[in-house]
Amino acid sequence: MPAVTITTRDGATRFRVSELAGFFDKETDTVESIPGERLTFLTRVGVAAPDSVIGEATAGLPDDTLVLIDEKDDSRPAAVIVDEDIVTFEHWVRTLPEG
Repeated sequence: MPAVTITTRDGATRFRVSELAGFFDKETDTVESIPGERLTFLTRVGVAAPDSVIGEATAGLPDDTLVLIDEKDDSRPAAVIVDEDIVTFEHWVRTLPEG
């Protein structure tokens, strides 16, 4: 199962490459880390209800900004990915084998 490790100030976790590709294909709004890993979500600002944990943690960020939300501290994003960094991240994911 091809996966990538993403490290933030809160620690590291892994995501399946196929699920990240589906995220960028807009097949899903949120990707969850691999079971057994530190529970982390990758999502876009604006897809969660404003009164949800993710909505509250991302209030004030522009829609379509990518954020990593870590279960350990879900009151703020563990990482924020914007503009050209989103393009670079997506391009990198698409160069990886999915399976």
